[in-house]
Amino acid sequence: MMDGSCNKNIVVLGFLWLLTLSNVDLCICSASSQAQCLPSEREALLKLNHRLSDTSNRLASWSPHEINCCNWEFVVCSNITGHILELHLTTPSELYETSKFGGELHSSVLDLKDLNYLDLSGNDFGYMQIPTFLGSMASLTHLNLSHVRFSGSIPLHLWNLSNLIYLDLGGNHFEGNIPHQIGSLFNLIYLDLGNNYDLNGSIPHQIGNLSNLLHLGLRYNDFSGSIPQEIGNLSNLNYLQLQGSLQSSMDRDVFSTSIENLHWLSTLSSLQYLELIHVNLSNTFDWLQVLDSLPTLRELHLSGCDFNNHFQPSNSNFSSLIVLSISGWYFGSSLIPKWIFQLKNLVHLQLYDNGFPGSIPNGIQNLTLLQHLDLSQNRFNTSIPDWLYSFSHLKSLILFYNYLVSTISSNIGNLTSLVTLDLSDNLLEELIPILMGNLCNLKTLSFSSNKLNQQISKILKILSGCASQALEIFYMAGARLSGHLTNQIDLFKNLIELDLSFNSIQCPIHGSLGNLASLKYLNLGNNSIKGELPSSLGNLTSLICLSLHDNAIHGAFPSWLGNLTSLMLLDLTNNQLDGNPFEILGSLSKLNGLYLGQNLFQGVIKEAHLVNFTQL
Repeated sequence: MMDGSCNKNIVVLGFLWLLTLSNVDLCICSASSQAQCLPSEREALLKLNHRLSDTSNRLASWSPHEINCCNWEFVVCSNITGHILELHLTTPSELYETSKFGGELHSSVLDLKDLNYLDLSGNDFGYMQIPTFLGSMASLTHLNLSHVRFSGSIPLHLWNLSNLIYLDLGGNHFEGNIPHQIGSLFNLIYLDLGNNYDLNGSIPHQIGNLSNLLHLGLRYNDFSGSIPQEIGNLSNLNYLQLQGSLQSSMDRDVFSTSIENLHWLSTLSSLQYLELIHVNLSNTFDWLQVLDSLPTLRELHLSGCDFNNHFQPSNSNFSSLIVLSISGWYFGSSLIPKWIFQLKNLVHLQLYDNGFPGSIPNGIQNLTLLQHLDLSQNRFNTSIPDWLYSFSHLKSLILFYNYLVSTISSNIGNLTSLVTLDLSDNLLEELIPILMGNLCNLKTLSFSSNKLNQQISKILKILSGCASQALEIFYMAGARLSGHLTNQIDLFKNLIELDLSFNSIQCPIHGSLGNLASLKYLNLGNNSIKGELPSSLGNLTSLICLSLHDNAIHGAFPSWLGNLTSLMLLDLTNNQLDGNPFEILGSLSKLNGLYLGQNLFQGVIKEAHLVNFTQL
């Protein structure tokens, strides 16, 4: 994980057809078509464009000079009538910082009388409220307003959209109760109100009226009271997320959402994914037996739930279960429940943040199909057991934040399927075994905060074979490394993130580091690096974060830093650089963190130097 100086699927079957609900007689924007949009609808889009903020000019095709708006990007029209049917104005998460839409949603969308699909997800509307006029768009069947920074109460007008099949309001900042009128949207198949955090009160029992629901997401909110048993009426449900509220008192955490019994859950015979967060199950003696009776359950996620002492049945089946994730500290026992070791079909097991002590239990070796194992944030305090190295199908092994000791066995070279290995924040000592170089599929490797006492050049040599070709994320911060960062780093062409901070690496930075063109995150802070920075680092134009703080780097402030226009964070604190950095950094308009203290800078800071620093 990145340190503080720079800044985790189930497919719900039956939803693919939602994407083609209105694709009969459609004209897709990128295709050639004879359909002509209506002038009034073209004008509506131009007004919408005028009110939207589009800093990356994604709506360049929405031009007054282009007569047929059916050819505009993100627009879908009917081949027959030319009416606009769909607007796909979503922003993918990887493009959010540079390409998100903002501004406001103009009421001109009301002129799109046949619009049935509106997707505005992944944008930034600056905590404004949902416009009430959206509740008048009666033709809508698909409305996605997730992760757009809307706030306030969910307007009652929205529940007038009786034709809605898909509604996603997750990832915003809504507050208040969920109105009981939600139960009037009988056609809904997909409903997600999760990740709003401040939605509170009781979950309305009217949700049980939505008998067509396949997906119900209500996690990461602040609900209280009992979870309504009417959810058991949703017999078609295959995806369910529920969360209660956890409030801290003087001596313990108090669960304000409880389940007295789970028998209603046994009626959800199509359920494939179940997630319960901060739910009090301490009075539900047969909760595990009820879950075990669900014939199609494939994923079970239990986070921060209170199980009290009712966690050890004599046996369990879970014949369909392939993913199990349990986290939190409310077991009433310090041991991993033995029924878990009977789940022979498990592919993915997460038992993190539970405080389990002692040895990693031998029972896990019964789970021979495991591909992903996460036992992080516990209190395991022995060496890694030898049997773990026989899991040839294992793709991720995550054991960070434990007290694991001793050395790493050379048998780790048997885990040739590994893609992710995270052993950070333990008490592991001495050398990384040579056979780790056999891990040709490894993309993420983290040994931060251990006692390796090894030279960085030897580690690079061990990994310089096939392991170097796939590696993308390499963290060894605070691992007691020493020596020189040599030209062997040049072999790691696909590195995206490199963190070697808080070690004792010496001498100047080798110029070959500048050949890592994919690098976005580089942290060499708090070492003993001396000399000037090589100009080749100016080739790292993909860098988002560069942290070289607390070294002995000297010389003039490098002019090539002005080429790193993607930089969002720059930390050169506590070095011996001189000159006027602001004469060079003025082009870095994306900077939102700049740390230059304790150097030898001189000169005058002019207002013109700071004009582009709009994010600071």
